[in-house]
Amino acid sequence: MPAPQLRQEALSLWETNAELWNSGIGEHGNKYWKRLQEPSLRRLLGPSLSKPGCAVLELATGNGLCARWLADNGAASVIATDGTFNMLEQAKKYLDADRVGKISFQKLDVTDANDFVPLVEKAAEVIL
Repeated sequence: MPAPQLRQEALSLWETNAELWNSGIGEHGNKYWKRLQEPSLRRLLGPSLSKPGCAVLELATGNGLCARWLADNGAASVIATDGTFNMLEQAKKYLDADRVGKISFQKLDVTDANDFVPLVEKAAEVIL
């Protein structure tokens, strides 16, 4: 299968299954998040997130779990991206008033270099 067709098929599957993915991860994360991902992120990113004004670019945010965690753990701003609108809609469901000014959402296909062009002028201390 040619790469462009494979990319479209993958994005289509994520678009279709966004709600199912969200139900498996949940607002506060599943066991995998709680036992492995969150402790690892805390160790790896803690020092960077504590720096004043820390800006983060998150690729493939899914339901926004990591973006919310980043905002709650010191990031001054988070640009949470995903390749599908339905995943971004799932992430926006959990955006509460405390995080509105910290997290923004943007559609970005990580396999398309052109999607990164609008981000060139934006500095990020952390890219995840």
